[in-house]
Amino acid sequence: MNSHVQAIPVATQHTYPRPIEQFMQNPLILLAWYRRAQSRIALSKLDAHLLNDIGVSAQCADVETRKPFWKD
Repeated sequence: MNSHVQAIPVATQHTYPRPIEQFMQNPLILLAWYRRAQSRIALSKLDAHLLNDIGVSAQCADVETRKPFWKD
């Protein structure tokens, strides 16, 4: 039985550093995380009319608000 498994090189995989690693590399990241979290909370509170005014679809807003604060 021949089975061929092709490994994907680590360099081509899209990975994100863990939040603690990001913090250790840049302590100011806490401010960015806070602002991102606050922006996503505010975005989640906008109705369809306001989303349309800023040019954001409800689907895009939903995707953005579901992201963890540490993901850009």
